[in-house]
Amino acid sequence: MLDVLKHIATPETALAHAVTLLKPGGKLLITAPAFNLLWTCHDDFNHHYTRYTKTTVRNVATSAAIPITSMSYAFHWTFVAKLLIRLREKWFPTSPRPATLPNSPVNTICQTLCVLEQHLTSWFHIPFGSSLVIKAEDTRTIEV
Repeated sequence: MLDVLKHIATPETALAHAVTLLKPGGKLLITAPAFNLLWTCHDDFNHHYTRYTKTTVRNVATSAAIPITSMSYAFHWTFVAKLLIRLREKWFPTSPRPATLPNSPVNTICQTLCVLEQHLTSWFHIPFGSSLVIKAEDTRTIEV
């Protein structure tokens, strides 16, 4: 469920249904935008309901009876970028509009920063990021 929960008013119901679709022992990968502090016009334009933290995802998963095996934040460097966008929008309000792709040099820089971040964060975990990656597993056993 890659960036799906943010569009659902009752994520507990969606997760509970997702569990019913898993085979016993099946795994579920979930990504979600992190931290309402980073809420921007992009979230408004795309009709997002919320951004998540580890605590809010854990609460939703508990309600859906799905055990989380791991959670980590991702896109740490974009946290600062999103925060700056949020501040700019607060000081200079704009209307929500579709996102655009950056030009090629900017896109290459962003991709390089993501690769560098992956290498660095494989050694330690950073307690923030603009996205949250959640791994869950159905704990039912396969009957033979």
